[in-house]
Amino acid sequence: MTVMRRLVSLVAKRKVREIEHVLNNQVELNEEKLKSILKKNSSTLYGRMHKFDTISTPEQYAESVPLTDAKSMQPWIEKVHRNPTGGVLTSEDVIWYLMTSGTTGKPKKLPITRSGLKDTKTGSMYGWMSYMTCEPGNDRIVDGTMVTIGAPAEIERINGIPVGYATGFYMTRQNKIFQRLVRPGMDVFNMTDNEAKMWIYAKLIASSKTTVVQGIATLGLALLRRIQNEYGPALLQEFRGTKHEDRIKSALNDDGTMNLGTLCSSTGFRRLDLQVFRPRQNQEYNS
Repeated sequence: MTVMRRLVSLVAKRKVREIEHVLNNQVELNEEKLKSILKKNSSTLYGRMHKFDTISTPEQYAESVPLTDAKSMQPWIEKVHRNPTGGVLTSEDVIWYLMTSGTTGKPKKLPITRSGLKDTKTGSMYGWMSYMTCEPGNDRIVDGTMVTIGAPAEIERINGIPVGYATGFYMTRQNKIFQRLVRPGMDVFNMTDNEAKMWIYAKLIASSKTTVVQGIATLGLALLRRIQNEYGPALLQEFRGTKHEDRIKSALNDDGTMNLGTLCSSTGFRRLDLQVFRPRQNQEYNS
């Protein structure tokens, strides 16, 4: 067992009791969280409008606060952009705006506070610790390279508040141990030339013991698809004469495609069917 795996495993085991408490008391803890959010933000513009101070149960919340979508919340977000310390949606000041990828529409710039960041980090940590302790051997992921598909933490500012992508932002807020586990790092996250960025990621995966590919899911799938269908011969040429040549050769098929299960034998997947992401062509369905 490596020193890093031993260290992370110890932390994970200490968190098991906390995780079990959350799983065994989901309703109670969620109700407590809802009440704390309502109390903390009752004096905001949004809280006063929906009378947060009169709400004490989930049922009352459902009756008083309407379901919303991004379009209906956009005027409120714009108010926050104009006055990030004005108590519009949250009593806390906004520390960053997180960009969405725009999968279902225009990219959005969503405000986050220090409390929001803390809750997100706690949830993420519980997820990782749960995975590492749920089955024997899962902790081996820290013995290799955890490749993270990331984007810039800051691309602009709105009234002095940074705007950037969640993957980059959260990476700047991680502890030093986690930062050591994740590659390639902020220098690559901050790249805006996506072609060059994809190639750097491909070389990293081909030259390391990759145990995890995480981060922006759509870009991760696009990267793996390129490695599988396009990058094989170029990767072989790039690493010819190095210790990585034999592994790349063994993963390279006669038609130039790559076997991802062979190239990334330390990850969880053995076969990735990218056909499902291609447009349907001339398919007929029986009634």
